[in-house]
Amino acid sequence: MNQHFENKYAYYELKKEILHITFKPKVSIDYVAACMIIADRIQFQAYKDYAVICDVTDIKKIDVSARHQLALDGSLLIKAVALIARESGKFALASYYIALNKPSVITRVFGTVAEAEVFLTALL
Repeated sequence: MNQHFENKYAYYELKKEILHITFKPKVSIDYVAACMIIADRIQFQAYKDYAVICDVTDIKKIDVSARHQLALDGSLLIKAVALIARESGKFALASYYIALNKPSVITRVFGTVAEAEVFLTALL
C-alpha cells in the first residue's frame, strides 16, 4: 500500500496503522467534494479498516449535505475518528458536527495530534 496520497481537498498519510487526513488550506467542501474525499480515502486504504486522525483546522467551509455524507458514508471502513481542530471556533464547529450529524463510528475532537493518537491507540 502506498503511504501517501493527495487529492484536490486533502493529504492522506498512513502512520503506525493510523490514517492521517489533513485538509488543504481554505478548502470548501460540498456534497460532490465529500463523495470524492470518501472514495479516494477508501481506495487509498485498499479497503482495510483504519482509525483516522482528521485535521479539519484549515477547512474554510463545509455545507450541510457534505457533513451529512461524511457522517454516514464517510464512516465506512473506519474504526474510530479523532478530529483535530487547533482553533477554538473550529473546535466548537467540530463538536457541533458530532452532536448534530452523529457519525456512525466513535468520533471525538482534540486540539492536538498527540492527544488524538493517545485516544485512538487506547481504542485499538
